[in-house]
Amino acid sequence: MQRIIKKLFEGRADLIDRDVRDCIKRGENYYVVYNNKTMTLSPEDLKTKCLGRQYINNKNTGHKYELFSYKFVPDKPAKDEQQTS
Repeated sequence: MQRIIKKLFEGRADLIDRDVRDCIKRGENYYVVYNNKTMTLSPEDLKTKCLGRQYINNKNTGHKYELFSYKFVPDKPAKDEQQTS
């Protein structure tokens, strides 16, 4: 799964709980893109690297959900990409 985020809060990316749980259940990576930089979170990372959670109750729609926070650490570019830069 891939999610493009527009802003970070104190260097953290907030991800919607159902997306995180789906990735864990399916055993797939979660790709977070911010400012053309990508961070890859494995299912194990999604379980262990969560810094906190926030419960959201949208008064307009009545939807309730959680946001899981992860420190945004972009992946290091592959050696091939570093040589062409």
